[in-house]
Amino acid sequence: MDAATGETLLDTLVAPGCEVEPEARWIHGISDDELATAPPLADVWEQLLQMTAGKTVLAYNSGFDYATVVRHARRDGLNPSHLGDSNRWSCLMGRRSDWLMRYRWLPLGGGHRARGDCEVAFELLCAMTTPARMPKPARR
Repeated sequence: MDAATGETLLDTLVAPGCEVEPEARWIHGISDDELATAPPLADVWEQLLQMTAGKTVLAYNSGFDYATVVRHARRDGLNPSHLGDSNRWSCLMGRRSDWLMRYRWLPLGGGHRARGDCEVAFELLCAMTTPARMPKPARR
């Protein structure tokens, strides 16, 4: 999702190329039937690299997402390219904690599906970047 416009840039499941752990199935609610027709990572990799070229990748739990993307790219023989640079990733979860002045992990609430999480993260980003409005002073 484009953080400036909210436009969906890519919306697809990706075949994991490995057995999906029962915990992950439960958390994400993804069935074998849904994954049966999903493309492998190699089929969407170039599109993902093009969409993120020259940009900072915002993720709600960027440490986890960065490590997962790099691990799976390398496992599949793909060059992580700029996505392999941890300095290109930024964590919205940490920024949200700072914004709310709560120094702990806070759930996102997007249903743990990529598109839903992106939509909620975009709403959060918009809220965090909208200037606070001060009430107008009362007239005397």
